[in-house]
Amino acid sequence: MKSKKITSLVLTLVFALCGVMFFVPTNANPTNVYASSQETEFFFSDAISDDSISIGGGGNASIQMFTGTFHETIQYHTRQVDTYIIPTRLPSYISGFGCGPTGGGLIVSYYNIANPNLIAGHLAGIWHNGAWLWNGQTAAINNMFAEVNQRMGGGPGVTQVQYWIGLSLYSHARGLGISIDSHCNGANAVSPSFFTTIQSGIPITLFFNGYNFSNRVEQNGQDNISISTYSGTHIMIAYGYEVVTYRNANNQIFRQDTYLRVHSGLSAGLTTMRINSHCTLVHADSIHIA
Repeated sequence: MKSKKITSLVLTLVFALCGVMFFVPTNANPTNVYASSQETEFFFSDAISDDSISIGGGGNASIQMFTGTFHETIQYHTRQVDTYIIPTRLPSYISGFGCGPTGGGLIVSYYNIANPNLIAGHLAGIWHNGAWLWNGQTAAINNMFAEVNQRMGGGPGVTQVQYWIGLSLYSHARGLGISIDSHCNGANAVSPSFFTTIQSGIPITLFFNGYNFSNRVEQNGQDNISISTYSGTHIMIAYGYEVVTYRNANNQIFRQDTYLRVHSGLSAGLTTMRINSHCTLVHADSIHIA
């Protein structure tokens, strides 16, 4: 399914507040609530290195229920790994208001690089020796998260449309607007535009109803994989991908897995998840603020 520009879709909502006109894509789901609960289980984090394990801390987050850890070993003759990561990655900020405001605040923080007025009094970061260094979570970032939370409704969870509206209202208050593209081909399937959008430097908001965090350890001739699975709704932000293609001795492809680099929406921040199994992807939306 091709990415659908928000301005080309038929359903619209006109909001009197702030005089905002907001266009709602036809794939909008106004009923699924991406809710907050306590973060209780460990997941795999690449905040330090790809193979590290981090224990989730306190504070509001969106893990609903830990359902188990799945292990597998994939043996192969040759393996090809195609990877792209947005050069700046994402900051490891966390809102304390749940996965919706955290995700929205990360989108705002990312676009604050090009639009410094999005977060008053906060410099996004600097390039240093070819690497982007995000500035820390300041009071200005905390204030931004609080406003994003309020503009998304300030409740215990957000719907997809509340998420869009909150970012639209926040941006409009600073003289900017948003556009939205969809990159989901159904459960666990992202469209080709998902990959080109990441390559163009635009992070993508993922809406799940069941999700995972994964860890892939490469060894000679085999990959050892661990996946921790969770039930419930959740929002994460993708900033990169890794497509792993396995071939047998006859040079035939027998398997392909797609991993996403994401901000988990939880306290450890940046991590990895596998999108083609052990999850249910409901929506994948890129939101551009300009």
